[in-house]
Amino acid sequence: MVRDLAGWDPDRLPVVLRWPLREGLLAYLAQLRSEAARDYRLRLTVWAVLAPHQGRKGPKPPQPPPILRG
Repeated sequence: MVRDLAGWDPDRLPVVLRWPLREGLLAYLAQLRSEAARDYRLRLTVWAVLAPHQGRKGPKPPQPPPILRG
C-alpha cells in the first residue's frame, strides 16, 4: 500500500510513511476509486464499440463497481 501511494518511487517512501494514518488511507481510497473509474470507462468503451454488432440479445452494459456507486 505504501509503495503504491509513493508511486513506486523509493525516494518517496519515507515521505509517505510520515503521513498520518487517516491521510494515507484516504489517499489510497482515492487512488482505488481512480483506478476503478479508469477500468470502468475502458469496459464501457469496449461494450459501446461491440454492442451494435452483437444484435438485440447482446450483452448489457457493464455496471459500475461498488466503490464508484457510493
